[in-house]
Amino acid sequence: MSLGYWKLIVLTLLPYSVYSGPCGPLRNISGKEGETATLHVNATGGRYIVWVLVSGNSTNTFAETKPNSSINIRDYQYKGRVSSTNDGSLIFTHLTKKDQGIYKADVSKSDCSHFYSLRVYKSLVAEDIQMHHNRSESCNVILSCTVNERDVTISWSHTDRTGPTLHVYNVSDAGVYTCTAHNPISNASKSLTLTHICYNGD
Repeated sequence: MSLGYWKLIVLTLLPYSVYSGPCGPLRNISGKEGETATLHVNATGGRYIVWVLVSGNSTNTFAETKPNSSINIRDYQYKGRVSSTNDGSLIFTHLTKKDQGIYKADVSKSDCSHFYSLRVYKSLVAEDIQMHHNRSESCNVILSCTVNERDVTISWSHTDRTGPTLHVYNVSDAGVYTCTAHNPISNASKSLTLTHICYNGD
């Protein structure tokens, strides 16, 4: 075949296969288990978007979208769980923690790719919080508050301190202390009455 023929093939495939780097910073997306998350992309002019899951050195091209068109699912483990918007953005439904990862959107006729970090979180409830205490004979109290989930921060009532432990002095007028656990999509609280600890021996 002639050199001109191969040049034509290369020029035809080039808009769909060459991406020199990221279009912008990594986009962090937080989702809730069982709900939805959208990976937004700006594709105009009827361009195709190829969606890729990036895992270390391996990749999985699992879907293709196009504005105002139906989604084309290439990996059938995603069938019934991903869809697209009118602008070609990707929607995950019925999120699970298995959906977490780095995703890439390659837009045809573009020289860059969009990258997303999808994290899926449990909606916290009070039962997720483990609250404990230690007291001295003079009834100085150390409170601890832990949650066995990722990306959780702890805050306390009566103070601007954060972190899993809190030292409380002069318990006689301390009253109720509340530990609040926060993750990117929810928060939950649990309380303890410190005067009961000292005077009832709890």
